[in-house]
Amino acid sequence: MSRPTVLSFSSQVAYGHVGNSATIAALHTMDCTVIDIPTIILSSHPGHGASASVEIPAEKIDEFVDTLTDQGRLDNVGAIISGYFRAPQQITSVRKAVEYVKSKNPAAKYFCDPIIGDDLPGIYVPQSVAQAIIDDLIPISDFIMPNLFEFQHLLGHKVTGLHQCIDAARESFKPPALITSVPVDTSSQCGNLLVLPDKAWLCTSPHLDKVPHGTGDLLTGLFVGNFLAIGDYEVALSNASGQLNSVLKAAVAAGSDELVLSQLMKIPFPSDFPRAQPV
Repeated sequence: MSRPTVLSFSSQVAYGHVGNSATIAALHTMDCTVIDIPTIILSSHPGHGASASVEIPAEKIDEFVDTLTDQGRLDNVGAIISGYFRAPQQITSVRKAVEYVKSKNPAAKYFCDPIIGDDLPGIYVPQSVAQAIIDDLIPISDFIMPNLFEFQHLLGHKVTGLHQCIDAARESFKPPALITSVPVDTSSQCGNLLVLPDKAWLCTSPHLDKVPHGTGDLLTGLFVGNFLAIGDYEVALSNASGQLNSVLKAAVAAGSDELVLSQLMKIPFPSDFPRAQPV
């Protein structure tokens, strides 16, 4: 059986594990071939302090895609992921790449992680980027993966409770959604909510303090990799959430300010982690 190929657009860091530097590590663990095109290269996550950076112009993204196309590298892509952008022109380039991949392989799925912001510090991309994600990427997505803050930004209003999240996702978006950091009954738990047209599942895990940056990027890679391996969204949610929890526990135990990705190799499928439950 051939290794699935994933095309991923997001940020990249020289030090640490955020953006593609987290996503592609997860995908490699899941035995995927990865084509990763950065939208910006940073010396480290800005949370560590001042960071040197190089933004990749849209023209360069087009050049990367065109060269890979000429080599036939994009003909068998099975999944596309998009994450962090700094300019709306980059989004235009990625939309063209998604359309090309789907023209060669209509079964390919596009997973859009609409990286816009979080509760703190709020929106951390230019407003033009946030709007371009809404206008140009969400409509062509096969799956969206926002955190709760981003989900509410996409909706244009707040939601409270699991069932309001489920109803809002089904009413406002065509593609299925994996919404992270959803409200659950107790503050000691975190929830990842998977919403399909006719079903929904919730996977909870213990709340951990001082977790490193990059958890959403890592979950995206784990979820997509598991889905490509298994073909089942609910099982992919359970496996990916369990793997992420193992990495976060290892980081907290080590007092690390970065994800401990070596943990992925030690516990590929945590057997003691609670499976997703129907909502």
